[in-house]
Amino acid sequence: MSFSHRVKKELCGVAYDQPCCAKAECYGMLLGSRTFHKKEIVFKSEHEEIARRFCGLLKEVCGITCRPLAPARTGGFYIVRLNQSFDCLTVLTAFGYTGDEPFLRVNRGNFEDDCCVAAFLRGLFLSCGSMTDPNKEYHFEFSVGKFHLAQDVVTLIGEYLTRPKLTTRKSGYVVYLKESEQIEDMLTYMQAGGSSMALMEVKIVKELRNKVNRATNCETANLTKSLEAGRRHLQAIATLEQLASLDALSPELKEVAQLRRDNPEASLSELGQMLSEPLSRSGVNHRLTKIVEIAAKVKAEKQ
Repeated sequence: MSFSHRVKKELCGVAYDQPCCAKAECYGMLLGSRTFHKKEIVFKSEHEEIARRFCGLLKEVCGITCRPLAPARTGGFYIVRLNQSFDCLTVLTAFGYTGDEPFLRVNRGNFEDDCCVAAFLRGLFLSCGSMTDPNKEYHFEFSVGKFHLAQDVVTLIGEYLTRPKLTTRKSGYVVYLKESEQIEDMLTYMQAGGSSMALMEVKIVKELRNKVNRATNCETANLTKSLEAGRRHLQAIATLEQLASLDALSPELKEVAQLRRDNPEASLSELGQMLSEPLSRSGVNHRLTKIVEIAAKVKAEKQ
């Protein structure tokens, strides 16, 4: 089951106790449907429970009895089709339309209270919404067919939540959210609390994984840097032993050189504690840097 289907399944379990919310959710499903005009109304969904919920709402709000066509006859989709003029006009009239409007717009007269806006968005998502698996990316959208309708949806969501973005697609217009916090708020607002919590859990795991990866990368980089520095130190000491002598070094540098040679895996801090007069990590590093410089000078002179 995809994450988007999971969200829709949860939304199908939300009870619409108030008649106003049933009407608002039905309205959202109609505006997101494939066709909504006075000659024909067509609702299409991949999921049977959504199609049956739409039929139930249409019966409760408009008194129209209908049932979805099976996927075997409709290319894998459950389709609810009203093609009788009387039924179509009954539905349009119930939501404040005549069927002759030049543009399809959101009729806010169908919202009696704030709860109706949440129900409307729930119906719209069931009809034309989708969400990407948050393990892959954060993306939540409504695929709306009409430009003015898409603009109205953007404005409506912006009044109650964060204002979403609007873009075009071949099939029409897309109202979308990309931030995880915005999507969490939207899911909670539509009463998909379980899906919102699941998104939060995914986000926490991703953040922890990223934190561990950053720490591991940093530790690996530091280890690589230390190994490279150790290689340079040992190479410089070997050069001095071959071309000159460690006795040519000052007593302090000679002691560090011998300890480094005899303890190649020891850290600079550990080397500092091995000295006759303990020294800090930076002090040991300073002396080893001097040894590298002297070795380079000796090698240049020999050449």
